[in-house]
Amino acid sequence: MVALPGIAFIGAGGWRLTLNRQGESSPEDLFEIDKYTAEVCVPEESKVMGKSIGEVGQAVEVECVIVGLAR
Repeated sequence: MVALPGIAFIGAGGWRLTLNRQGESSPEDLFEIDKYTAEVCVPEESKVMGKSIGEVGQAVEVECVIVGLAR
């Protein structure tokens, strides 16, 4: 029942209010990883255990920014 008014609205002209996407964008272009924060748990046998934040930043093989450390 709730869907019927929505369908009628879009069909009667509400489609003009929806976003019109121009051009072709790849999925990689649409996904902006820079806007995400992740938490990582490091196992005790890891090569980064016991190192400073600066040393961990150099030891990892991916581009990242370390914002905190909990021991």
